[in-house]
Amino acid sequence: MNTFRVAALLTLVIAGSVASAATTVTSTTTRTTTVTRAQMHTANNLARYSRVTTNNLSRYSRAACAKHKGVMIKQKSNGKLVCVAKLR
Repeated sequence: MNTFRVAALLTLVIAGSVASAATTVTSTTTRTTTVTRAQMHTANNLARYSRVTTNNLSRYSRAACAKHKGVMIKQKSNGKLVCVAKLR
């Protein structure tokens, strides 16, 4: 009778550890929304180089606008650069 109780107790302990392992698996699968190192690196690069890219783009757009004899103006409402040229 004691071996039966020990076997039943071991079965409950094993079942409990399997259940806890199952909960850890589900908790790790729900953590898939966390940011990976590569995503964080990309976000840092985007934040770091966004100003440089914006300056370069505005420089190119200013050159293109100058070819059309226009002037680049920054809008107050949204901050976008707009080329304003004379009507012919």
